[in-house]
Amino acid sequence: MPTVFALAECLDWRAVGHDPCLGFKVLAAGHRARRRESVEASFRYAYSKIKPGDAIIVGMFPRYRDEVAENVELARTVLSAT
Repeated sequence: MPTVFALAECLDWRAVGHDPCLGFKVLAAGHRARRRESVEASFRYAYSKIKPGDAIIVGMFPRYRDEVAENVELARTVLSAT
């Protein structure tokens, strides 16, 4: 079972051992979700700070635009660049 930590707690992954870690609040409660560039930068930062086998949890509010599709596209872009 993965351990759930705020991303700040996952930054030193040696402290949590080898168990999978789920980072959340990567978009700062929506504060970084207003612009595509901010979301991409947040994803890049989050993925650069977790170890292989970890994941991030992203909250979405797809009422006005398709945030799910946008975030999937950004995550694929960021992960393919690493």
